[in-house]
Amino acid sequence: MGFLRVRNVLDKATVAEALQRSANGIASGAFEDLRRSPLGQNPGGDFYDNAFLRDKVIERIARQPTMMDYVCHTLNNQPRLSEQILVVQNH
Repeated sequence: MGFLRVRNVLDKATVAEALQRSANGIASGAFEDLRRSPLGQNPGGDFYDNAFLRDKVIERIARQPTMMDYVCHTLNNQPRLSEQILVVQNH
């Protein structure tokens, strides 16, 4: 178990749009029912389970072609999503 850090997988426009959509989902309350704990109660940040399902821009991040190349090589061509959590830190 661990993390793979891959630089330059997403273009700046995709990152900006995903950040904006995430902020909008949080600000509008659209993600409220996905929150794991009350706002600000988790020292590691606020966690929203399955938030990517609420917005296609956020969902597409996990399936970027460059990322899928790494994922398929690492996971023997059996990619899967688990614990699809949007983590928000530093309000």
